[in-house]
Amino acid sequence: MRLHYLFYVCVASYSGGDFFLAMNRDFDSKYLSSIQCSMNSLATDNLSSHTFSNVIPTALETSLDEITAWSSTPLPQAHAHNDYEHERPLLDALAHGFTYIEADVHLKDGELYVAHDIPLVLSPKRTLRTLYLDPLDAIVQRNGGQVYPGKNALPIYLMIDIKTEAAATYEALKIYLEPYRHLLTSFENSKKTERAITVFLSGNRPVRQVLEEKNTLMCIDGRLEDLGKGIPADLMPVVSERFSNIFGWEILGQQRTENQWLVLQHLARIAHSEGKKLRLWASPESEQVWEEMLNAGCDIINTDELELVRRFFQRRSIASLANH
Repeated sequence: MRLHYLFYVCVASYSGGDFFLAMNRDFDSKYLSSIQCSMNSLATDNLSSHTFSNVIPTALETSLDEITAWSSTPLPQAHAHNDYEHERPLLDALAHGFTYIEADVHLKDGELYVAHDIPLVLSPKRTLRTLYLDPLDAIVQRNGGQVYPGKNALPIYLMIDIKTEAAATYEALKIYLEPYRHLLTSFENSKKTERAITVFLSGNRPVRQVLEEKNTLMCIDGRLEDLGKGIPADLMPVVSERFSNIFGWEILGQQRTENQWLVLQHLARIAHSEGKKLRLWASPESEQVWEEMLNAGCDIINTDELELVRRFFQRRSIASLANH
């Protein structure tokens, strides 16, 4: 990791942005063990018979009946942070029209459990398959090959935040996701074939392994230090950074400065020049801040407040129509 680059951003933040804007930084591309993983139980599955059209849990069936109330205009800029902490993981996010959904995973005994911290109880009800992949399979089948119904349907992005060791978890994911290949965007010899759901990996990211794959169902969540390395946007569609690394920690109520917003604009231009979207996480849950972030070029609003963000984008859309 180019820690000196993060240092520059932090200095820029605390100096109000002047330091960063004065830089004429030349982004370079100087740098970009495989671990065997015991997956015998999954490897012996008959993948061809691994379908779920007739195995929809009652709770999911009830939620699918709400489909007419789901958004006819999904939100292309809304990211459900730590989605699994909501009352109905996945379904609450979809009911609000979110197109980016985040699940943290831990690899334990060949299974992928969804939790922020190391799970003390390994419940089969809290696996990546149970909470996300099986319901998404049922939803896509119900909606004729897409997650959201209707002519305005958009693909959704499932961000899998790896909490355990990167390489081992990636090897497990390769086998784990194979039964869902018909749902997932694939990358073969760097050629992208888009399907209903695109999986991208964050947290402990197996960057080298993904980029070296000839055929994979996963791409990577980028970081600022990944800019300038020539990584294709298809394999790194999003670049993410902590809000405080741009604006500093809010201590004693200090205000964000104009130059700090210029820093964000500068970073957004760099990301966009590579065809990538920019996401800041851990930003204030504030409509004023979201508006300023979008105006500065940030592409994705990361939130725990699903309803608040939904209303924010609805009002923004109404205001835009009124102005035209």
